[in-house]
Amino acid sequence: MAAFPLLALTVASCQAPVTRAAQSTRDPTEPWNWSDDVVRAEVNHVRAGRDLNPVSWPDGARVAVLLSYDVDNETVYGLRTGEVSIGPLSQGQYGSRVALPRIVKLMDDENIPATFFFPAWSLKLAPEQADVIQRSGMHEIAVHGWIHEL
Repeated sequence: MAAFPLLALTVASCQAPVTRAAQSTRDPTEPWNWSDDVVRAEVNHVRAGRDLNPVSWPDGARVAVLLSYDVDNETVYGLRTGEVSIGPLSQGQYGSRVALPRIVKLMDDENIPATFFFPAWSLKLAPEQADVIQRSGMHEIAVHGWIHEL
């Protein structure tokens, strides 16, 4: 593994109502009509966490890099739209059969950890992909939706 921690942050949004803190400075007008000051006050009021920049990076490094791969395969073209055809599906199958093992091997050879994001259907169609990643012992698997929803 790398000598320094890598942090991946996945932010998901949904249509669910947002719960606001009682002390909010929320302007009663629609958000697109808010002044710059109101927007900043809202964001800063709920800003989470601390500054993630360390005082110094290990070994004097000046930056950390996070590699993540979206392993969409057949889900990104065809399955999510219902327009199934041989071209897009064969490209997706190439991804699971050939490209993913090559990428994992490259990352392993260079001792670079990565996160692989899968729509659930990509793993349902080719569950051996998880084995390729897990055998490495260096990478992590994360979820990327059900069928690559829009």
